[in-house]
Amino acid sequence: MTSLAFSLHDGVVRKSEELTSFQKQQLIRKVPNPLEYYSYVFHFHAVMVGPTILFADYVEFIEGKQFAKRSFKIPRVIGIS
Repeated sequence: MTSLAFSLHDGVVRKSEELTSFQKQQLIRKVPNPLEYYSYVFHFHAVMVGPTILFADYVEFIEGKQFAKRSFKIPRVIGIS
């Protein structure tokens, strides 16, 4: 929950030039609605110990955006036609 609060603070209060590149990547510009918040807090991996990932990463995963950042290349295997 603390990381969510800091990410929200970075996105709402602080100026862009004050942030590190990591903070810019993880900032949140609006308060999540109750469904977003509780789905983050109680998702499968967080039930016992709380969220283990940052909120911005969780939202990217839910929206399927984490695959757009990477280019997947299938390695070519020699000798197979």
